Amino acid sequence: MSIVNTRSIILLLLPAVVSGLAGPAGAQQLERVTPARDALLARHERSEREFLKLEIGDIISYFHLRRIGDAIVELDFIRYQFDRDTHELFDRTVRWREGLPDDVDPLVTREQAESMASGDVQISELYFISPESEVYKLDPVPVDPCWVVRSEVDGGLEILVIDAMTGERLGYGIPPPSPTGYSLSGPSPRNVDICTSPWTDHYQSAAAWFEAMGYPTTAVEFPSTAQIQSYVQSDETALFYELAHGSSTVFRNGCPEYTTGSNIYNWMIPYASMPFAFIGSCGGLCELYNYTFSAEFRKRLPYDAVTVGYCDMAEPECTQAWTHAIRWQEFMFERMSQGETVYDAFLQAIAAYPVCFDCMRFAGDKQLKVVPKVTRSLCGSVYDGGVGPLTYSTRAYYIRCDVSVPPGEALTITRDVVVAVMFSSNITAEGSLFADGTAGEVQFLVEKKRYRGIHLNGQLRVSNGGCVRLYTE
Repeated sequence: MSIVNTRSIILLLLPAVVSGLAGPAGAQQLERVTPARDALLARHERSEREFLKLEIGDIISYFHLRRIGDAIVELDFIRYQFDRDTHELFDRTVRWREGLPDDVDPLVTREQAESMASGDVQISELYFISPESEVYKLDPVPVDPCWVVRSEVDGGLEILVIDAMTGERLGYGIPPPSPTGYSLSGPSPRNVDICTSPWTDHYQSAAAWFEAMGYPTTAVEFPSTAQIQSYVQSDETALFYELAHGSSTVFRNGCPEYTTGSNIYNWMIPYASMPFAFIGSCGGLCELYNYTFSAEFRKRLPYDAVTVGYCDMAEPECTQAWTHAIRWQEFMFERMSQGETVYDAFLQAIAAYPVCFDCMRFAGDKQLKVVPKVTRSLCGSVYDGGVGPLTYSTRAYYIRCDVSVPPGEALTITRDVVVAVMFSSNITAEGSLFADGTAGEVQFLVEKKRYRGIHLNGQLRVSNGGCVRLYTE
């Protein structure tokens, strides 16, 4: 038997190139409101705090990012979520650290802090650093407010953290996967000849969630381009995740190796589309044209595959999106694991963290689910107890090479299943093939011309050494 269990790949990569598009579909623009100016919010919130309001999908979301004076309290927020139709409150989340002052009066000015940074300053903000921060991992966690100064240095990003009361340099933050190349090596993050300091929390979180969804997962840091090719060209790989410096068409996976959208196009020619691909480069989903990662992982088709990822994550306006990125992805993965469509899970994650609205993207099949598990493509022996029976999935079953039902075995295909045949593949039943479209339909279709093929109502029985061969263009 040549059929294997579906698995996924997590790729944590490193430095590369560029980024440009718009916010998620099904959403209005963000607006800023207070309870005094919003009747729905006023039912539950009596303060005069300012909230981001976002209507997306079936959700109306209000999100307050906590500040003390001019200082952002990292990861502290208040969130209200309502059903868009009934206005029923279904979520109220408050993250609020105790023991912080009522006001802040930094002794170090913004100008003084910026003068301590290297390169060209992009943005500087005052923060109370969270003990749970994935971006500003300082030990010990600062008690004082801190200036966080982000600057461009030799084509890369550097995030300097300065105590706003003493002026002491406390260390460096973890930059987002920007469109220019550098390694994450603390105070000198510009040597791309040595692979160091991956985004460990992000890729390990993704790996854990993929496992929870039922996909045995391989996690790789700094893989060679040849390693990436081996996973892309595998019928087992159904989920793909990368977090790397790069754009919509190229990312740096090693030192100094790159992977391009053209690579993906060529590698994918004899394989089915990748059901789910997370393109975690700064400009990963800014563009969707041919030879972008989004287009090529989906094989330029509108069905059976999705891509999710970032756009302009290295820009100053996405600073808060980067701070909340890991919680945003975990929220989305949790919903996916509960059997939601990837699109609905994506929208719910945006509603939960509206600061990510302008920086996260979705493309592809809005009906696709990855739980229950989906397959990449089928080859070799397929039978009940060995990948089969083939039961309903929002994704078609792709026949990439000749498939056979061995003698003495049976393959059952239940109602509403779609079988998409690639190239000139054959399905041979040396045993028994049962395709039952009773009260539904079983479809045998051509991969890129889904309107062509066999549509079966009722039963197709092949037994006693019979054979079914499907020839495609």
